[in-house]
Amino acid sequence: MPDNVSLLKFFPALFALGTNLKEKFGLFWKRVVPNRGDKEAPSKSFTASPGTAAQSAALADGDARTPAAMPDSTFETDIENFVVEYFSEHSAPFTEDSGKVIHDALWGTQFVKSHELAIIDTPLVQRLRRIKQTGFAYLIFPSATHSRFEHTLGVLFQSERLLKALSREPENNPLLAGKDDLIRMAAILHDCGHGPFSHSSEDIYKFLHDMQQLIGPGKEYEGCNPHEVLSYHIIKSAPFKKRFNEIMTYYKREIDIDEVADMILGNWEKPSTKYLADMINAMPLT
Repeated sequence: MPDNVSLLKFFPALFALGTNLKEKFGLFWKRVVPNRGDKEAPSKSFTASPGTAAQSAALADGDARTPAAMPDSTFETDIENFVVEYFSEHSAPFTEDSGKVIHDALWGTQFVKSHELAIIDTPLVQRLRRIKQTGFAYLIFPSATHSRFEHTLGVLFQSERLLKALSREPENNPLLAGKDDLIRMAAILHDCGHGPFSHSSEDIYKFLHDMQQLIGPGKEYEGCNPHEVLSYHIIKSAPFKKRFNEIMTYYKREIDIDEVADMILGNWEKPSTKYLADMINAMPLT
């Protein structure tokens, strides 16, 4: 596949259902970041980083010995620009309420804490309402419209159930102490890197050159799903950390955002608590 292929040309059906398409596609999301409107459509244009000819040749030859490549400055800049627009510039007022009750059709009545609601109410997470978890299935089965937002809430609620089930065994309590907020925040943010139609578009853009520089053979994130890598870098970006810590400070919560990112990627260095990361990502790095 050419380095700078346009997804619009390669897979026009992906975008035939959306509006407000802007120019071509570039690096981040392979130009599949949805906007804040009511349609699933990309909102930005980015410039792909081609890498070196040697890297391209090695990748084409399937050379697993190529050194792991850290994201280049263009990638990091694109991530930060996206975070600034969809997260750090969001200025919803803080609330003195303890939280919010959500009535879920599947999991019943659940409670979301105020600091969690402050994250959920940002455009970064709210845009997941317009991303179909079921890909294109809804075109054949009209009621198959489950969204990534609904899925995110489901993971949040199920992680709480897992923690409660584990805490019923007294010997688990020392390992679970103080982990509730960490697990729940990882559940909220674990899919923030998804693009339109979830894995349907991911199955396309994962083969593009700039994504292969991250997840290809011998690369830093070999074996990881593209959306997990994007979620990881969103959360690890400087503007995200700054705004996130401001929110947590206001609500007097201490959550290690680096640990949240590691859990989403399945990268957990402490064997004794690896099961915590498995609640969010059951496919660890190999």
